[in-house]
Amino acid sequence: MKKFIAALLLLCACAVLGGQAEAAKKDPTDDLLRSRAAVVWIGGKRIGDLMVGADAKLYFQLIDRTLSERIYSDPTSFPDDILWNASYIDKAARAKCNLVILVYKALVPWIFDPAKITVNGEPIDKRRVYSSLLAIPTGKIASDTEDVIAFGVPRALCKPGSKLFFGYGDYKDELIVPGKK
Repeated sequence: MKKFIAALLLLCACAVLGGQAEAAKKDPTDDLLRSRAAVVWIGGKRIGDLMVGADAKLYFQLIDRTLSERIYSDPTSFPDDILWNASYIDKAARAKCNLVILVYKALVPWIFDPAKITVNGEPIDKRRVYSSLLAIPTGKIASDTEDVIAFGVPRALCKPGSKLFFGYGDYKDELIVPGKK
């Protein structure tokens, strides 16, 4: 019986240590991205952690200095939509802005109007849009249409601890700007 209990304790200890090792392997890039992201769902109803019946999903990714340094030092750990738009980091920096990469996806046929994209309730300044709006689908778009818009948000709005409200029309999500890590 003592051997059985000892074996059981050893098995539990291995499971705990294995879980800690798995947590230690977790990519810190995920935490950096998640802490600098806002998701705006258009329509639908939230049921617990699920969103049901949404028309579209807009994913706003703030690229501040901390994240841009990480992109330059280890580009292989980032998704393609970030890497493809990373060239705008320097353009945003020259304009005293942080880059924001907006990935939007229509979940059903949806009418997309870039003029409805807002930061802190204000439409994004067209002079700070780095992607060509002529190259992205607008108006009525088919379901599963997905595209990316890169734009700048003034650094004055992005102080650590400040709140940014990313939105589309009447829908919005709040992002509290993290400090340096």
